Amino acid sequence: MTQPHTIVVGDISVTIDGADLRDIRWRGQEAVRRIYPVFQDRNWTNRLFVITGESVEEVDGSVILTVRGTGSFDAAPLHWEVSASISDRGIAYRFHGISHGDFLRNRLGICVLHPMAAAGTSVEVEHVDGSRTKAALPTDISPNQPFLDMRSITHELPDGTRTNVRLLGEVFEMEDHRNWTDASFKTYCTPISIPFPVEVHAGDVIDQAVEVSFSPGTSTFELATTNQANAIEITTTGEETRIPRLGLCVAVSE
Repeated sequence: MTQPHTIVVGDISVTIDGADLRDIRWRGQEAVRRIYPVFQDRNWTNRLFVITGESVEEVDGSVILTVRGTGSFDAAPLHWEVSASISDRGIAYRFHGISHGDFLRNRLGICVLHPMAAAGTSVEVEHVDGSRTKAALPTDISPNQPFLDMRSITHELPDGTRTNVRLLGEVFEMEDHRNWTDASFKTYCTPISIPFPVEVHAGDVIDQAVEVSFSPGTSTFELATTNQANAIEITTTGEETRIPRLGLCVAVSE
């Protein structure tokens, strides 16, 4: 596998790292932290993909990335290809796989990481049913998924440019990755409301895509504010309470 390297096409810069696109920037501003494929087995363990071939070439002013490989562990029967086109207009990223055997998975497909710098910025989410939600990425850590049933999400960069991330081929939702000490918001599939693990059968096809585009901002895209009615307020009472002693429990077999 080649070493990570950064390419620049017009106002867009991207670091290519195997099948991953990292640090996607528009005019120097971080717009998307990472786009990548993921497989998590029945125990939610991340299993790496095996890369068997990759190429990067320039075609008509665009950079074309093609990466092929297989899964590992339970997903070894999966054969997949990532294709990405990076132009001065945006990015098109596709994950296409076909299974040659049966296995179980909790998650299989594309994930998108949104930068922590976007916390508190206004967003517009298009849902699978065509409805739209205007809100804000949470400033405080959200214990629940900020957005469900996502088809696209648009947020503003510091200079007012809108970044639109369109999600195709699956139902996506977002989690606040800070719950796992990661400085990002993670949009993923499949929704965790669907019972897991999910069975993958020989012949099953996984075909998903993400499209990233940029457009000038307008004054009508207002900054969303926190709903003060639902805000949590913490006050002190002056009371003192004994708390349990901290310790470590180790099971020892005889």
